Amino acid sequence: KEPKCEKCKLKSTATGFCRECGKFVCDKCTEIHQSWEEYTNHQIVPIQEVQADAENLIPPKKNVLYCPQHNDNVLKIYCETCNELICTDCTIRLHQGHHYDVISDTF
Repeated sequence: KEPKCEKCKLKSTATGFCRECGKFVCDKCTEIHQSWEEYTNHQIVPIQEVQADAENLIPPKKNVLYCPQHNDNVLKIYCETCNELICTDCTIRLHQGHHYDVISDTF
């Protein structure tokens, strides 16, 4: 049985596997991963490699979101002023003087 895309509504046949999302993806979702800045750190493995070496897949990172402005930074601060998740760079550059809380303390 061929795996289906786990990212879109079409449920097309998967052609790859995103190691960071931990999900099978179709051609269209692979294109999105390669074009959106939020996904620039994601690695898409061709489905043939996944099927040949399934036990060596990197487990998905659970509950980790990356900053869309600062791609390598994890969103771990909640800006109470703007009601949004931000990274440490955002506190200095974009949210200076705002009220913050650490996510684990807020959620």
